[in-house]
Amino acid sequence: MGAVFGTRAIVQRIDLGSRWLCRQRVISRNDVVEAARPLYALKQAIAELVQWYTELDPVTPVPGRQPSFMFPYFTSFAEDGEEVKFAYLKAESLLPSCSVFYAELEKDQREVVVKFVETYNAEAHQHMAEHNLAPKLLHCGELPGIGYEGRMMIVMEKVEGNSLFDLYHSSGKPVPSGLKGPLADALAVLKQGGFIFPDLRTPNVMLTITDGAKDEYKGRVRLIDFDWVCREESGARYPFYLSKAVEKSGAVDHGLIKREHQDKMLEHFFDEP
Repeated sequence: MGAVFGTRAIVQRIDLGSRWLCRQRVISRNDVVEAARPLYALKQAIAELVQWYTELDPVTPVPGRQPSFMFPYFTSFAEDGEEVKFAYLKAESLLPSCSVFYAELEKDQREVVVKFVETYNAEAHQHMAEHNLAPKLLHCGELPGIGYEGRMMIVMEKVEGNSLFDLYHSSGKPVPSGLKGPLADALAVLKQGGFIFPDLRTPNVMLTITDGAKDEYKGRVRLIDFDWVCREESGARYPFYLSKAVEKSGAVDHGLIKREHQDKMLEHFFDEP
């Protein structure tokens, strides 16, 4: 097992497979070597970790920021061939499963949102950002290094506002019917690009802050999660372990993503939470 300490211990298994460590026959040299290799590697790794932590400089707390050990290792991305560095400010939540973080760009102190995903539709995000219906996308790329295969880092501008979940569902309130038109308009723009938004839940829709009247919703809707977005008839599939809210649309684990699922979720979007 391996563990890191963030807000709490996060433990992940080290997959060494099943190994027999007892002598079982006369000719067993290969068995001994195969068992010894991972144990020797672990012995070296532990010694290196002990040395690294022993020589580690004390961390100086930065006012307004959580300690650096609570954040991912990656602190930069490439933009127009140049490295852009950023510093994490805080995690979106204190849950060990949190993969979304708020950060500040070193070059101009702009606040951004950094998230780590397995899949992402940058094309759809760009399409919506061009229509001012999503935050500006700054970076979408695979993570470098061994062990990070199949994982991506997404960096987007931070938009001032709150998700519809935080505004309404978290306190047991239904989403106001006045948002039906603006949300339908946003989905129509997405459809023009040939895309489906299959995870149409309140945490994935944002309402920006405005100086106008509180009951004015026009121009304030932003879609903020493009992990599952796909083109129609693309053959894209849902991940495993779907939430009950998504399953209500007729979607199933690893099933094909269909527009009818988005339409079904839209039907129930304004129901009581």
